[in-house]
Amino acid sequence: MSELPVVHLKTVDSTNLEARRLVEQGQVGAYWIRADEQTAGRGRFERPWISPKGNLYTTLILPIDVEPTFFPQLGFVTALAVSDVVNRVIGDDAAQLKWPNDCLVRSAKISGILCEALAVNPAAIAIGCGINVASSPQDLPYATASLSDFADVTVDQVFNYYDEAMRSRMGQWNFGAGFADTAHHWLSRAVGLAEMVTVRNGNETKTGQYQGIFPDGSMMLVADGQKFAVHSGDVSIPSLDAVRHRKA
Repeated sequence: MSELPVVHLKTVDSTNLEARRLVEQGQVGAYWIRADEQTAGRGRFERPWISPKGNLYTTLILPIDVEPTFFPQLGFVTALAVSDVVNRVIGDDAAQLKWPNDCLVRSAKISGILCEALAVNPAAIAIGCGINVASSPQDLPYATASLSDFADVTVDQVFNYYDEAMRSRMGQWNFGAGFADTAHHWLSRAVGLAEMVTVRNGNETKTGQYQGIFPDGSMMLVADGQKFAVHSGDVSIPSLDAVRHRKA
């Protein structure tokens, strides 16, 4: 059971939007928002996150004041916590991490993460996360999976595992002081390292060898002997794409 209060809703448009409303109404402190389903779930770049009953939809609200440069680090912390859950449910080494914050199982996406600033005075952040437990959306341009594809587990169990993992990984991160340790653990599960990858961000495309992440969480690409930092975008990884193509 979570050590933090939990606001458990049957239906909500988005747990992150509900978090914003609660903070604006003056609710303070650290707490969870959890919903059985979302009607307007969203992920990075405002993409919709299909949110039927049976999966886990949460937002962790934390009243902490960190520099905006630390926000990307929280995505790594959260993805690492999700990978801990996946490995606990399915087995060690089941989870793969794709930059910046996707957790995969057998090359298929199993979760989505969205970290947002909620207020300036007092400061608060929202860490939104959806984990496919009972089902995963189909007819998407990438492969998806759910935990139930591999193991028998309930959404309540997954929430409890995720709560434990987040407390552990947030402690490891230690407001940015421990990000080097976080990054080391994250990279141990990363897919695509040392490969030539392509990152697309709007009309911009950059290709280079994926050699890790910088201290701010940006992807480290090496092209023509120079290191480049990529701060956002969609990554195409040849080995991952090849697996997905064979499955199609």
